[in-house]
Amino acid sequence: NSSTNSKNLNKTLSQILNRLNLEYIFNLSYFSFSRTMGIGWSDKRHNYGLLGFYTVVGFAANKAVQATNDPKASLGFLSATCNIWMGLILGVSGMEAWVKFKAPLLPRHVGFDIGRHVFSALSAVETALAVTQIHTLYSGGLIYNLDYSGVPLLMAAVVLLQTAILSPKLERLGKIVISEEGSAAEFKTAKAAKAFASIRQEVEKKKYVKPPKIIHLSYVILELAKVILLGKHALTMWRIQTTT
Repeated sequence: NSSTNSKNLNKTLSQILNRLNLEYIFNLSYFSFSRTMGIGWSDKRHNYGLLGFYTVVGFAANKAVQATNDPKASLGFLSATCNIWMGLILGVSGMEAWVKFKAPLLPRHVGFDIGRHVFSALSAVETALAVTQIHTLYSGGLIYNLDYSGVPLLMAAVVLLQTAILSPKLERLGKIVISEEGSAAEFKTAKAAKAFASIRQEVEKKKYVKPPKIIHLSYVILELAKVILLGKHALTMWRIQTTT
C-alpha cells in the first residue's frame, strides 16, 4: 500500500508539473527564493556574493555531471552535496556556535556579533546548496520522483523558514546583547565604533525586545533535523547509485 501510494503521488506530481512551464517556474522560484533569503542577513552585499559564487560553482559542477550521460551520476552528485551541506552545519552549528563562547578573552557581545555574521553567511551558502540540489533534480529528470526530490525540497523549505522567519528574530537578539553589553569606549577603530553606534541606535529607535527562547530552540531543532535528513538522504542516494 505504501509503495502504491508513493507511485500514485509521484504520478500526480509529474502530471501537474508537466502541465506547467517548469523552467519558467524554476527561474521565478530561484529569484524569489534568493531574494527572500536576504531578510535575515546581517551583511547582504557579501552574502549575495556568497550565494552567487556557490550557486555558479554548483551549477557548473552539475553541468559536468550531466555531460557524463550517466543516469547514476546525478545521484552521486546529490549524495556529495548532502555530505558537504551536513559538514557545514556540523562545523558551524555543531562546533563554532558554542565553542567561541568558551574563549575567556572573547566578550559575550563580540561572540554574538561574530555569530550573527557567521550564520548569515551560512544561510547564503545553504541557499546555494538548496538551489543546486533542486537544479540537479530538474536537469537529471528526477524532480518528479519524491523518492529523490522529497528531502531536497523539504530542506529548501526548512532553510527558507529558518532564514526568513527565525533568523531575523535571532539577529535582533544579537543586536540587543551587543547594545546592552557593549561600550563605545572599547572599540578602537572608527569602523567598529561606527558599527556599534549604528546597532545601538537601531535597537533604541525600533525598541527591540528579546524574542522568546523557543525561537532559538526551534532553530537548534531544525539544525538537528537537517543533519539527520541530509545524512539519511546521502546514504540513500549512495545505495541506489551502487545497487542499481
